[in-house]
Parts: sequence; structure tokens; C-alpha cells
Amino acid sequence: MKNYTQIKKQNSKLKHVIIPSLAILMIIMVMSCSLTPTSSDDASLQQTQMELSIQQTMMAQKATQDYMSQQDQQVDLGLQATQTSLAAQNLLAQQAMQATETAVAAAQAAQLQPQDTQPPDVSTTEEPAAPAENFETFKDNAKILLFEDMVNFPQVRRYVKDALDNMGLDYKDDGSAKGWLKSDLLGGNWDLVIIALEVRSNVSGEYFTYINQALDNGSAVILEIWYMDAISRGELSKTLSRCGVEFEKDYLNKTGTANDYLQWPLPGKSGHPILNEPNSGIRYTNVSMFWEGDLGDFIKVSGKKDDAELILGTIATEKNSHGTLAVCDDGKFIIQTFSTHDYAMEESVALWENYIYNTLKAKHMNP
Repeated sequence: MKNYTQIKKQNSKLKHVIIPSLAILMIIMVMSCSLTPTSSDDASLQQTQMELSIQQTMMAQKATQDYMSQQDQQVDLGLQATQTSLAAQNLLAQQAMQATETAVAAAQAAQLQPQDTQPPDVSTTEEPAAPAENFETFKDNAKILLFEDMVNFPQVRRYVKDALDNMGLDYKDDGSAKGWLKSDLLGGNWDLVIIALEVRSNVSGEYFTYINQALDNGSAVILEIWYMDAISRGELSKTLSRCGVEFEKDYLNKTGTANDYLQWPLPGKSGHPILNEPNSGIRYTNVSMFWEGDLGDFIKVSGKKDDAELILGTIATEKNSHGTLAVCDDGKFIIQTFSTHDYAMEESVALWENYIYNTLKAKHMNP
């Protein structure tokens, strides 16, 4: 497109061409009038024609000037429109450039921003899950049932009751009342059932059916029993089977010395939580020899359940037999086959605290 200076130059050239041409035309008209034959009678007519010619010339000059002025205005308007269009295009280009620079800066900042500072996804309308109850709260509010037939010896401390009291836990104490035990096993939903049959209170038969039902309902169970040899072929066999162990043979006091009472962590089990949490350093050689004769029973791994573990036994190198303490069911079921009172109080109470702590922990993790 031509710029303003070029248009002005062309306009000036047109003026120099058109104006002389009009002047020449006017002279020709005057000369033509003077060459026309006249008489004295036509003097006034000639004067009139001359005035008309002058007027026509002036009108022609004015028309020419108006025309050139109009052309100048059109050129000016065209130039202004061109300049306005160029300014608008320039403004749009600047805005586009600014938008591009802003987008590039934002992208670079996003790449440098750490992933963990990204805003959370709020597209979902689901409510966040409530935080799970912590173990200490669960433990302090657990429903615990205790059957401990050592209550029949009032002159002797009840080590299982002592363990519960030391831990500050609430529990329902059925003592040695088998009627209460049956009613509570059938009618209650317990987090932990403790059955310490140290005095051989003739708990057998149907009671193991109730214990199995408690396990089926998700309760953790600790069972102390050391007369398996007398009832191992009944309902008790189902209880042992679900733990992946079975009765092996009777555990007898053969020499009449403390050597018969010694217990050892079996291979690879010295670091097991049952032996270390919350109490560690327990000695299974600190015996009291409370009972004589029959010291309990030996159990062995049956191979029918993968998570069955023997923890203690009388032969330190034997991991699958001569066991006296087993754990299974993801830690929710413990079987002890020796007498609690055959070991010093400080050792036995600490071990029972570990039993209670770990079975409740397993129950909390696997309700």
C-alpha cells in the first residue's frame, strides 16, 4: 500500500496538469469570442458574454479546487484507515506475544514445582474414610472373658488375673464357674477369650465346641491345657487341628529334678513377639516346681496349617516336635501345654502379659 508521502506527490502532479489545462481552455474560449464578427450594436452582448466566460472560468476553477480537496480528504481518510488497521494489528500481535510468554512461564513453573505440592484431586464427592482406631484405644476397650480355675486355690496367686490387672484391662471374671463360661461363650461376642485350665477343672467335650465357635466368630483365644492325653481324641482334636498342631505324647517329670521343667525357645523363635513384647528377657529356666508328676503335654506340627508355629519346647534344637507353646491363626490363637505355676511368678506373669498383648494386637489387625 502507498504511503502518505507518495499519495501527496501524485496529488501535486495532478494539480499541475489540470490547472494549466483549464487556463488554456479559458484563453481559447476568450479568443474564440474575440474572433467572432461583431458590430457596434453587439458591444453589450460581447460584454455580457465576457462576464459569463469569466464566471464560467471561476466556476471551473472552484470545481477543480473542490475536486482536488475532496481527493485530498479521501487520501487522508484512506491513510487514517490504513494507520488504524496497522495499529490494531500491532496491538493484537503484542497481546498474542504476551499471552504466549505467560503460558510458557506457567508451564516452566509447573515443571519446577514438586509433585507433593500439586493441589489434591477434588473431582470426587466421596467422604474421606474415618481414621482407624489405634491399638492402644482398642486394647483399653477390648471385651475380655477370663476363666481361670486356679481360683480354687485361694492361697495361691492367680497369675493370669495378675497379668490383666497389671495391664489395666477390664475383663469379665468367670473364675472356675463352668456354667458362667458356657453362657458367656454362647451369648457373648468377645475380643479375647482366656481359658486357663491349670487345675484340670474337667473342662472338656462341648466346651471345645464353644471355643471353636468363638474362634469362628473372630475372637482371639488363649488356651492353657496340660491334660491333653486324657481328652485328645474328642472335640479337643478339632481345636488343635485348626491350629495346625496335634497331641504328641505326655510330658512327665522323669528325673524328679528341675531339669525336667526347663523350657527353651525353639530354633529361630527367640525373637518372636510373644517372647519379647512388651516384656523381654524372660527366663524359661527359672522354675518353681509347683506341680509334680504330670508336667503337661507335648505337641507337634501337623502340617495341616501353614501358619502353625511352635515357640517353646524341651529340646532346643527340635523345631517341629516336643513343643509346649504354639501360635496360629495369624497370632490370634495361643496354646500352652505346661502349667503356669511351675515357673517363677515374675516369669509367668510377664509371659502372660505378652500373650494378652499380642493376641489383642492380632485381633486389632485382623478383626
